[in-house]
Amino acid sequence: NNVINENASLGMGYCQGGYYKIKYSREDFEEGVKLFMNDLPDFTDNAGYVYDAVDFLRMTLTVACDDYFEVLKRARAAGDAGRFEHYAAKYLKAMRLIAELATYNEDELMGNWTGRGSDFAADKRTGKYAQFDLDMMRYNGRILLTTWASSPITNYANRQFDGLMEDYFIKMWKELFKAVEEALAKKREAPERLGDRCFEIGWEFAVSEKEYRRDKAQPAGGEDRGIAAIWKDVKKHMGNEKEIETEIKALDKKLVKMKQKESKAEVSSTISTNIEH
Repeated sequence: NNVINENASLGMGYCQGGYYKIKYSREDFEEGVKLFMNDLPDFTDNAGYVYDAVDFLRMTLTVACDDYFEVLKRARAAGDAGRFEHYAAKYLKAMRLIAELATYNEDELMGNWTGRGSDFAADKRTGKYAQFDLDMMRYNGRILLTTWASSPITNYANRQFDGLMEDYFIKMWKELFKAVEEALAKKREAPERLGDRCFEIGWEFAVSEKEYRRDKAQPAGGEDRGIAAIWKDVKKHMGNEKEIETEIKALDKKLVKMKQKESKAEVSSTISTNIEH
């Protein structure tokens, strides 16, 4: 599972199961991606190569976000505004790159996910459909990915469609990050989760009339940036595993000191109360 495709929350125990941790070396994987991408100039027109390239780059960014998340939740708990703002920006940039990469795969276009219902209805062999039927096909296509159940299933099949990322997942995380940054700037306790707003954002997405693209982007560029340009930005999120480890250790030490200080304060308060009595 991917933390970026979950309800926005920064709880210390959030997304900690085995499903959220890769079983291989991130460093080794990134080296493999670099070797693969060296052949991009020669295979830009090869559909199979482009399909794999998009998948490798999205995986690279998703794993990077999992690591950024570990820093973010600690920075929030420790009240470290500088670290939080820095990694929140990196997290959102990586998510936007994932959304952009999705446009290079026709199966990852939000417009095609919902548009297939219209395609089905347009085929005279399937019968005739009222506008209500067409609307429900579109709504259900979006609800399946967002507010389908009473409990959160925002990681339903871990979809990373372009429009879903931009108007649902990124919107959720961006809103939570803004609330945390504002609280930290005012030296107040920062919110841990977005709560019911996650459902509200999902519902807004489900009932929106916004149309999404159905034509995939061209790998060589043109109207879209092209894979080579995106690759340059993806590399900014690679090779920082040691940096992340250092940040996590520093924040963990800070959190331990904060806990010790709180414990001492509680003991002092208890002693004072006993003396008074």
